[in-house]
Amino acid sequence: SWETTQNNLALAQRWLGTVTCDATKLNQSRDGYTACEALQFESEAPFNWAMLQWNIADLALARHFLTADPALLVEARSYVTGARAFFVKGSEYQTGRCDDLLAQVEAAEVGP
Repeated sequence: SWETTQNNLALAQRWLGTVTCDATKLNQSRDGYTACEALQFESEAPFNWAMLQWNIADLALARHFLTADPALLVEARSYVTGARAFFVKGSEYQTGRCDDLLAQVEAAEVGP
């Protein structure tokens, strides 16, 4: 589907941006995720929607590490909390991933 392709492209840009410390690639990744969000597929594909929320949270944290923008930590927390609310109903593994990401957000909020 288009959503899956767009999500995979955004994920590739996220990792390329992280590996190369390229804010432009990270911003392009966010644009790709925004296009996926616009499809509003939460009710028809809730697992994919929750994964998108987690990916956006993970990206926000990566962008924060590059720019030190505290608003990105707020974004990360918001999106991972949304993902966790879905995953807690049936995926212990994904709930654990959300908890790990929340711990990383909390550590970033405290700082070095």
